[in-house]
Amino acid sequence: MTSTKLKIIACVTMLIDHATLFFDSKADYNLVATMHAIGRLAFPIFAFLIAEGFYHTRNVYKYLSRLLLFAIISQIPYNIVFQHEWIQWDQLNILFNFFFALFALWIYKKNKYAGIVAVIVISYLNQSVIHTGYGAYGILLVFFFYIFRGSFIKQAGSLTILMAAYITELLIRFYPRTSFYMFLQGFAVLSLFILYFYNGKKGKDIKYLFYVFYPTHIALLGIVNWLVKYKLS
Repeated sequence: MTSTKLKIIACVTMLIDHATLFFDSKADYNLVATMHAIGRLAFPIFAFLIAEGFYHTRNVYKYLSRLLLFAIISQIPYNIVFQHEWIQWDQLNILFNFFFALFALWIYKKNKYAGIVAVIVISYLNQSVIHTGYGAYGILLVFFFYIFRGSFIKQAGSLTILMAAYITELLIRFYPRTSFYMFLQGFAVLSLFILYFYNGKKGKDIKYLFYVFYPTHIALLGIVNWLVKYKLS
């Protein structure tokens, strides 16, 4: 399976996850939970592709600039659709997560010791200060996918341990208010059954697919959702 096919699978599963915007989480609990479970496959695949992209890139500066540019562009529709505000920087979209992870990898490649420090610091900031969805887990997953490149067993173990830690943290933080949704992240491990078939090949050159798809699909979902609610009201 090429990286292009992985991108398409990740985009589709992410779209399914975000399409829950159209449903009432209480009235359509089973459907929404199933869609979110499918959506958990997206992030590990994208994290894997970021690590692979860094390994193969000829110009890391362009890679970083591209991620940052689209992260900023995506923040506006992300704010409106998911945060219900035009301007806010308390919660950042997932592209910022990948930008920070890529930045840490860049430092790591220059100097391993400085890179490890950077990963720790950025992970902490991402978890406690910046807030980009997956927090420290998002940074660490990309990092482990990179340093364990060539060993699927180590990559699989890293993903499994990180997701177990992620769920454990949620259970501790919100105890005793636990819910099934806290365990949904465990479905991310199923992405390994897809990543296992990655053949190391690029496939068709559609490197801008995710960058364009991410803000566009959020904006379109927001517009359609608004039109539906406006028509029904």
